[in-house]
Amino acid sequence: MSAVRPPIEEADAFHNAFRTYFMAVETLAADPDVQCEQLGDFNVAWELKADIQSGRYLLKRGHLSAEEEQLVESLAAALEEVNTLALPAGAGRESNRRAMSHPSWEPSRSLARIAQPVLARAAQRSAAFLGLLGAA
Repeated sequence: MSAVRPPIEEADAFHNAFRTYFMAVETLAADPDVQCEQLGDFNVAWELKADIQSGRYLLKRGHLSAEEEQLVESLAAALEEVNTLALPAGAGRESNRRAMSHPSWEPSRSLARIAQPVLARAAQRSAAFLGLLGAA
């Protein structure tokens, strides 16, 4: 019995979305200054939380292992504890750095550091699918 491959359009959508998601995981794993720099010092907390939680879109599509799916879900769930509405927002490094330095980020930042090497395997598969050799 052979596995049924999803239509190419679905696979393209998944792999492009996963690459964007993985960049968010890498950003979440970084320190606050790097997070602010990578997201342009504008509403960093809200943007990063939204990007990570949108990873749930990637689940149950047949492209991730059970371990990878669990990490995506765990990261999304961990960020439910971060109240971005109560954190500084807007433009500028200082307010965004204060927001990203809030202790509520530390559990999800630590989890992202654990998840990153596992999810990097899926990022490599996506890069290969998309023909982006040497890209993560």
